[in-house]
Amino acid sequence: MQPLKNVEFLDTQKAAVLLGVSRSFIYHLINTGKLVAYNLSIRRTIILKGDIEQLFQSRTLMAPLPKKKVSKMPAINDCYNMGEIHERFKISDAAIYNLIKRNNIDKFQVGRFTYVAKKHIESILLNQI
Repeated sequence: MQPLKNVEFLDTQKAAVLLGVSRSFIYHLINTGKLVAYNLSIRRTIILKGDIEQLFQSRTLMAPLPKKKVSKMPAINDCYNMGEIHERFKISDAAIYNLIKRNNIDKFQVGRFTYVAKKHIESILLNQI
């Protein structure tokens, strides 16, 4: 770490060590335009140490994380587990998980079972049938 303080130009690996992040995050900063970098050749990218310092002075990195909406779990009687969805609607487990993910449906883990509100699943699957 000490030798990096005296260097004016950094490659992506040294910049990552200096910031305490991964090289892929350094490339992400470069690709999004938040960090200026210079390509000396196809395999050599250089970053000015002053550009890294300017990154923190402009505070472009610091944005509040979006808060995830916490929903209240419905009663177990108002939910299907994955096996019940599979039996009732005759669709595969992969299709169920894909459907849940694609439609942003909340799922709840109770013990070893995963539950989904009946109203959400029925509103989607009964409209498609």
